[in-house]
Amino acid sequence: MQNRVIGYSLVLAAAILATTIIAANMPATVAASMLAPVLMSLTIIAVGAYCDSRVGGMMRLASLMAGALALASAIVAMKNPAKVAAMLPILSAAVVAPLVIRLSRGAIDGSAGPDDRL
Repeated sequence: MQNRVIGYSLVLAAAILATTIIAANMPATVAASMLAPVLMSLTIIAVGAYCDSRVGGMMRLASLMAGALALASAIVAMKNPAKVAAMLPILSAAVVAPLVIRLSRGAIDGSAGPDDRL
């Protein structure tokens, strides 16, 4: 399970880097600046859905965190779309941290599924 936690963490870190690059290269319009946060939110939901069978309650936490990321990005984009690129890596890291902590806690206390205890 530890290897899977590292794998999920690397996927989320790569998504943060990719969406930051996308956000930095987009024009400063509200619709274009929301593309990167929406992609990051979809990545968070995908990781949560994949891990839900292994660590209980991940989908609910991932959906909540993805919604918070999208809402915060929309609020910033409404005021100044150019600032979304600067805010996205920091907010994404803050949103992803509880997911990784939940995954690693499941790996340590044995709350993972029976196929992960091998």
